[in-house]
Amino acid sequence: MASKYNTSDFRNGLKVEIDGQPYNMVYFQFVKPGKGTAFTRTKLKNMITGSVIERTYRTGEKLDAADVDDQNMQYLYEDGEFHHFMNNDTFEQVAVPSDSIQDEAKFLTENLTSTCSSSRDAPSPSDCRPSSSPRSSTASRAYAATRRRVPPSRQRWPAVPPSTFPCS
Repeated sequence: MASKYNTSDFRNGLKVEIDGQPYNMVYFQFVKPGKGTAFTRTKLKNMITGSVIERTYRTGEKLDAADVDDQNMQYLYEDGEFHHFMNNDTFEQVAVPSDSIQDEAKFLTENLTSTCSSSRDAPSPSDCRPSSSPRSSTASRAYAATRRRVPPSRQRWPAVPPSTFPCS
């Protein structure tokens, strides 16, 4: 039995199935008008064709979960009309059409690990988004820790006995 998502489970990146097609939720907004029942506005991107639709769901409605497979893949290069990825587990290379990942393409750099989703209808990944940065985040956190400023009220100065101050 396929799982279902309630409107309270909506979030960006959620994969749902509508009319037998897999969609990726790219935007959602919960609206509670002054009069009437609450509802959620959504923008959904078709994972196969790339078309975007807008739908409104009343509170309590449920959507089916899409049958998709998420894989960690390494971005290799772009040759104009395709972006090439390599599966980290099987070392299989896959070409993804550039028009299907237009928005995410500007964030892709060579050797970047990305999470790619493929549905049962589309054998090649249709939704690839960067999942990590090639730079070490540990180094940047360590640098930030050394640059923290301590407010003067919290600074601990060494206690100097009053007898060491010169008298005038």
